[in-house]
Amino acid sequence: MTMTMKATLVAVLKSGRLLRDHLGSTERIFLKRWVEGWADDPIWAEIVADASALGCWRKKTLNSQLIWYALDAKRISVSVKSGVDPIILEEQQQRAKLLALADNADELARYFVDAEKHIGIAEFFHLNLSLPVTREQEAVPRTESVFLRVQQLRTLHEKEALLLRKRAGREPKPRTFMSRNKSKLEVNAFIHSMIRYIEDFCGKRSNEAVAVLASIAFNSTIDAEQVRLSLRPSTRKSRALNRKNGS
Repeated sequence: MTMTMKATLVAVLKSGRLLRDHLGSTERIFLKRWVEGWADDPIWAEIVADASALGCWRKKTLNSQLIWYALDAKRISVSVKSGVDPIILEEQQQRAKLLALADNADELARYFVDAEKHIGIAEFFHLNLSLPVTREQEAVPRTESVFLRVQQLRTLHEKEALLLRKRAGREPKPRTFMSRNKSKLEVNAFIHSMIRYIEDFCGKRSNEAVAVLASIAFNSTIDAEQVRLSLRPSTRKSRALNRKNGS
């Protein structure tokens, strides 16, 4: 039988651990507020049911995973308030990794361009590299050029490099958390992080759930409308683009 959110919160507080992580004092305060005021809200069961339907998570840890997301969103908001945006740092690192992989793919493509000039290298790949084929294709005898494999590998790595650079995209820029008020900045950071986490967790956006969690995190009343406004693009240009894209 699946534990309720309240039972999971109580168990986590009792053990002092969550998914192998030890709880800090501020995290315990967060979870105590959750237990005392919002643990019985039916929204948690709805989100967990959606996450279960996705089939991406172990069913026994669904409540714990959602709790971890909430605590991590709070950690992110504290970092943003102090001037460090861990989300953009992660995006920058991921982009750098993708671009480095694209450079490696280019290097491999250049190697196979050169391999086409040397029959010994081409023959090595021709003899030792069998590409997957269907049984029907395997049954049909065919003659292939000794240079075919190195040509295929060159094309593969050229396309791989293009796709990796496309995936990397442009240099990420801060596009959320915009506020001169530091307390509001912290709340905005939590909301932006938590909305992404819930979408990742259950495949759906829930401004209502994020509002409840923000209320718990900051010990204040935050409603779904405030969440919606916080998620609006911060510039006129971005808002116009969203309207054009229908979002």
